[in-house]
Amino acid sequence: MYIDLLIIVLIIICAILFIRKRKHKSSLLLRIKKHKVLIIIIAIILLVYGAMLVDTNSVMNQVKDTMLLYVDPAETAGKPIEQYNYYVSFYGDLVTNLGRPNLFMVRLCVLHNFKDGYICSCYWYRLYDDKGGLISAWWAPTIWEIHKEDGEWEITKIFEGESI
Repeated sequence: MYIDLLIIVLIIICAILFIRKRKHKSSLLLRIKKHKVLIIIIAIILLVYGAMLVDTNSVMNQVKDTMLLYVDPAETAGKPIEQYNYYVSFYGDLVTNLGRPNLFMVRLCVLHNFKDGYICSCYWYRLYDDKGGLISAWWAPTIWEIHKEDGEWEITKIFEGESI
């Protein structure tokens, strides 16, 4: 679920290693060249983007918990995230006969101003019966419009691509 954050950390580590391998480490800051400035700017941008990713982890966890039925469907009633109660929406009263679902979710990108924004994500969902047989499986790209109210992110709109 946190593949995007891992990639950012790896890029920052590579940039740091590139800077540290240079000769004359003590005079590195005194002899700033164009490529060094570029690396510093990229590192700063990646740190800000990493902060944006970490700031929206609660939304990813909220969706994951809803899809895996860790949250009571009554708690999400009337909210856009309600559509991720797949057991209830597709099978209704058969919820007790179904096994646990399997979910793999990747956050592709995040864009927000720490109050409003968007999360672009993709998820793969598998639904099993109580004997472990696969009932259905699909994946879908999705964009969530998010808003921060009282320090908590909430999904305000869901734009979902065609499921396969």
